[in-house]
Amino acid sequence: MRNKQDNPFVKQRRNLLKTIAAAGVSPALFKASGLVSGMMIARATEAREGTANKSLLILGCGGSIDEKWRPRSDFSLPVMSAPYEDVKQEMNFIAGGKMTGGGHGIPWHRFNDGSWSQDSFDVNLGRTLGENHRLKYLNLGVFAGNSLSRQGGSFVPTINDPETALSQIFAGGMSSSTSTSGKDPKLAIVDMHKEAMHALKTKLGHHEKIKLDNHMTAIEEFEKRFADSGDSSTDSCGAPPSTNHDGSFDRLAEIQTEIAILALKCNVTPSVSLAFGNDGHTFVMRNGRIAHSSHHDGDSSEYEKDCAYMSKTIARVLRRMREEGLLDSTVVTKVADMGDARSHSNRNVPLFMAGAGVKGSQVPQVSSRTTQADLYKTVARLLGADQHPNYRQFGRTGVDQVLL
Repeated sequence: MRNKQDNPFVKQRRNLLKTIAAAGVSPALFKASGLVSGMMIARATEAREGTANKSLLILGCGGSIDEKWRPRSDFSLPVMSAPYEDVKQEMNFIAGGKMTGGGHGIPWHRFNDGSWSQDSFDVNLGRTLGENHRLKYLNLGVFAGNSLSRQGGSFVPTINDPETALSQIFAGGMSSSTSTSGKDPKLAIVDMHKEAMHALKTKLGHHEKIKLDNHMTAIEEFEKRFADSGDSSTDSCGAPPSTNHDGSFDRLAEIQTEIAILALKCNVTPSVSLAFGNDGHTFVMRNGRIAHSSHHDGDSSEYEKDCAYMSKTIARVLRRMREEGLLDSTVVTKVADMGDARSHSNRNVPLFMAGAGVKGSQVPQVSSRTTQADLYKTVARLLGADQHPNYRQFGRTGVDQVLL
């Protein structure tokens, strides 16, 4: 642990306070609105733009069959990882690793190392990188469980409901007098915050107005994507039609992905986690089938389809991150709950990293002792989170040698 006086985040805090004062933004408004605070933090830390300063931690439940997921020697992709084809150059596929506590029903290991008394990695990043943010971390899920993240000895609930997630991002932007009649409640939250943000223009200098316009553009793009994806029977990746579109896995995954993108793009928080499914495999992804049934039906073809579907869902996240230019500043880490789910194996778990500071188009073989905690250790080094007094140690040695 570093001495507080040596903590670079102290200097960042001083710069932030100066920026807030110069912009004429009140401390109350800064604390009330995630977007306002994100705008001010982006202004105060401009020198760090283009470097690793944010984290997206993804959980994709279901595991994989190694020979059907690991890229081949010519870097072609087999059936379970084939949906990553157009983003594979961004990815570092980590072969041979495992999860601590791999298997069904042990979710507190996914974003952690099994500790019952210390922060999970996503939360710890929020308490280090996000020390000056109003929203320190954002924990999103799609039919995910509530035991993934924890702050100290208490679990932090995963937000599976998009309206709740948007309320956290746009907190402070809603007016009780604004009518939401006839509006989708999620878009009503967005619209009300847009009105509040427009009112800020009289308080801001030229540079801050540019930042505000960028934030407003991001909100409007989110709103348009939300509206455009309304009633289509397939998603942008060609997923099969859903029998229950309004509450389908794919629809919720698409919305939660866009919310994660918005939070990162507007600098609302430096730490987002996004969990697809739960490690009890009780969620329905496609064709009305419960995910748990596919790896117990004696025919691997359905399991292959489920794993490919999960890969397609996560590939969409990477594609959107690339489209929004976020891979230059965000480290993406993908973990799973197990390896081959047919035997509940904890070998050859499908792990990868991508984004800022990570070598793409790689398939390194790591030691069988390598776990998700070693990945987290390297991510912390990339982001500088390990320089903060609140950082807790993860992993043994990290995986710098195969990633950076």
